[in-house]
Amino acid sequence: MSADRRIYWLPLLVALAVAIAMGAATFVMERAEGERLAQMHRAEVLNQVSAVRARLEGSIQSRLVLARGLIAFVSTHPDLDTTQFHELAKVLVAQQKGVRSVQLAKKNVISHVYSPENNNDQKALGLDLMSRLDEKDAILRAIETRHTIIAGPIHLIQGGTAFISRIPIYITEPGLVSEGGTYWGLAQVLMNDGDVLSEAGLTGNAFPNLRFALRGRDAMGASGAMIMGDVSIFASDPVVSEVMLPNGSWQIAAIPKEGWITPHTGWIPLVGSLLVIVSALVAWMLARSPAKLKIMVAEATEEARSSEVRLNELNRDLEQRIEDRTQALLQTNQELLKEAAERRQAEQALEERHAFSQALLKAQSDVDEGMLVLQEGRIVFANEAMARLTGYRHDELLNGMPFADLVHPDTRNDVQDKYQRRLAGEQFENRYDTSIVTRDGERREVELAVAMVRHGEKNQTVVVVRDITERKVLENNLQRMAHHDELTKLPNRSLFFDRLERALADARRHGNEFALLFVDLDGFKAVNDAHGHQTGDQLLQEVARRMEQCVRASDTVARMGGDEFAVILGDVDEAENATRVAQKIIASLSAPLVLEGKDCHVGASIGISLFPQDGESSEGLLTKADSAMYCAKNKGKNTYCFVQD
Repeated sequence: MSADRRIYWLPLLVALAVAIAMGAATFVMERAEGERLAQMHRAEVLNQVSAVRARLEGSIQSRLVLARGLIAFVSTHPDLDTTQFHELAKVLVAQQKGVRSVQLAKKNVISHVYSPENNNDQKALGLDLMSRLDEKDAILRAIETRHTIIAGPIHLIQGGTAFISRIPIYITEPGLVSEGGTYWGLAQVLMNDGDVLSEAGLTGNAFPNLRFALRGRDAMGASGAMIMGDVSIFASDPVVSEVMLPNGSWQIAAIPKEGWITPHTGWIPLVGSLLVIVSALVAWMLARSPAKLKIMVAEATEEARSSEVRLNELNRDLEQRIEDRTQALLQTNQELLKEAAERRQAEQALEERHAFSQALLKAQSDVDEGMLVLQEGRIVFANEAMARLTGYRHDELLNGMPFADLVHPDTRNDVQDKYQRRLAGEQFENRYDTSIVTRDGERREVELAVAMVRHGEKNQTVVVVRDITERKVLENNLQRMAHHDELTKLPNRSLFFDRLERALADARRHGNEFALLFVDLDGFKAVNDAHGHQTGDQLLQEVARRMEQCVRASDTVARMGGDEFAVILGDVDEAENATRVAQKIIASLSAPLVLEGKDCHVGASIGISLFPQDGESSEGLLTKADSAMYCAKNKGKNTYCFVQD
């Protein structure tokens, strides 16, 4: 080939080589950017699915707590009657949203039913649960494992559907543990499936951009039947998470309603094409100078190599960022799973503390019932049991003592009013609770059963007195345990929602405004991992104390679970009032804290929603505050965000 032909072709070849190198670099960059955008989209969906899973677990666990007092009572009183069951169930179910009914199934046949609202549930009495073939396997699993099983949703014979918590009951003798007892039957808590799913955000419009599916009927996990949603979602490359239940699990999946995003990287090929054209043109022009050709080719080659090195470094950097983001998401998921495990450990500790209540029940023994006959308000007859109950000698009671002298001053007027109305012929309840005072001044709670009789020409009143002091104490303890967090003594989720509903009703009635603060501790996991759960528990107790000092006595501070708290601030005229309280909480929790000689440091990320501008329902306000809290996390933690932020 002549020199002239080489001079003609060589610039073209150089331009072509430069164009190919720039095109390859553009392709690598476009692919890396597309993968990064797709990974970020899945990460956002995973965060939302994790929040739904945590809410599902909390919703189920909060309703299981109420069954423990009932199981403790039945295990030591296997022959309890309907009245005893109703009295105890009424205390346990009071103000517990989403509980349809509580049932006992002695020898697997439903023998007791208490329903606060639906009388149709009484139709279940006498039902042999083992005759329900679609429920038999789950029942046998609960009996064999001696643990709670969450069954359903079940189509009930009395109508409707519900999740059913089935807990086996074993009769124990004093001094023996429950594992050695004799099987008595089942305790069942029927939970409205609609309420459970709604609280988690699976129904309604809590997550408008996602489609959810839930499977694992009877806590069978991935092998269980569908509970809600379209089964095709599980085959559509979803984000999947396990919902941990007692003795089993559900599996939740989610995909975007509009499908997974297609990364918009069209600008990269466009810019790359321009660079290819410009680079090729420049290379061609420079290569036309024969004297400089060899030097320019070398420089172009070196620049191409440098560009390739930079592109490889950029690609590795992008891959590392994707890997770091993936690891962070996996770590977040592990922390959520650990939180669920810690919640289960806390519930196990609560069961152990129930041993005190159970020991109290075992120590309780039946007592004789006292009996009085009154004439014109004075005692004309009393049995020996009445003398033992009041501490008076038998002859002192029969010495014309007015019955009113036995009644405690707090209830005396009410008892005398009922007595006079009954003498006047008015018909009303003949059984009611009141208080008496013993000879030593001790107050005793009693149940009175009253009947009017005719003795000759005079009216007499027969009063049967039963000491229910221990039962009242037990009811008060159970109510406190059902509505307060055992560790921090703060209101729990159940009582929090009750007070939130009251705040909504009061605000609507008086036209007031109030604020809801959702608080998540920053750095709690590090303290818990470094110093152990005992120090972590002490830290939560100190956090609860400091938060209560930051609000008024009329406000509510509640523990929602784990290291999450919520605050209801009433009568908030403007957002600045909520801001001051949030700043006060952050400053208080950031102050130095020493527990058993260990320096502990935590902060708080706070989300704030306002009524009515951010929502007019408890679920809406809590969801908005929760989202605002994640906004505070993304801003660097230890700060606060309003919904509009």
